[in-house]
Amino acid sequence: MNKTQSCIPELKYRLLLLDIDGTLRPQKCTRIPLENVEEVQRIRRLGVQTAIATGRGRNSVPDAMLNGLSPDFWICAAGAQILTEDGKELFASRMSQACMDALLGFADQRNFPLGFSFDDGLYFYRSFSYIEARNRAFGMPNTDKDCPNRNRHLQGMPFSAVAFPTQEDIQFFTSKYKDLGLRFAYFNIQADDGRIGCDILRPDQDKANALDFLCRYLHIPTTSTVAAGDGYNDIGMLKAAGLSYAMNHSLPEVKKAANRIPSPQGYEIANMCREIWPA
Repeated sequence: MNKTQSCIPELKYRLLLLDIDGTLRPQKCTRIPLENVEEVQRIRRLGVQTAIATGRGRNSVPDAMLNGLSPDFWICAAGAQILTEDGKELFASRMSQACMDALLGFADQRNFPLGFSFDDGLYFYRSFSYIEARNRAFGMPNTDKDCPNRNRHLQGMPFSAVAFPTQEDIQFFTSKYKDLGLRFAYFNIQADDGRIGCDILRPDQDKANALDFLCRYLHIPTTSTVAAGDGYNDIGMLKAAGLSYAMNHSLPEVKKAANRIPSPQGYEIANMCREIWPA
């Protein structure tokens, strides 16, 4: 799909940005439901540009999970990388050595799982067995990688980090390393063991910045965008979009950032697409 198609005058909304986990792929599904796939592909045929906006790296999203869905763009690692459909990199921003060293040293001290998102996947430098067990418990394929030698960053720095600390760990880190400005964006509720899964993001790392980048790339206003998400790393994107939806299970802070909540009957993203772009 080319840029000319994205500027069809009769389309009020020309760019759709969708989170994957908990949004395109409901929490109890191992892949994106076919109904959601078909609706997103339908609006692409209308001329709407689509982007998957995820905290994951591109290679951490298995093809089986996509279930045939093919977006025009990928916003990866919560905005740290933007790719075209065919994998061309349009933008990239990477973590500094200072941030990486601080996180790894603190994780060693506090003993919590920690991984880093690279071009070729998510590498866990600590507690990979915890991640394997968690993925099995959720019925998810394990696309993450064990890196006990802690040397993947020697080939290139990561985009972001993923960790499973406790609330106390987060408070201690943000107090000790407040000059780094790192944010802990929760992507699930507290587990039975007290750990909280979260993306660790740099101050300038936000899906909202990626939304703005794509609008400039496509020469469209931000008012022509629609965004949907359910997690803390979606809040900036939901606020920046011309129209935004938070999933019904989203926490109050996420719902507050959005304009609407889709119908809970059936699949929420399919319902949203039909509401904005009627068949």
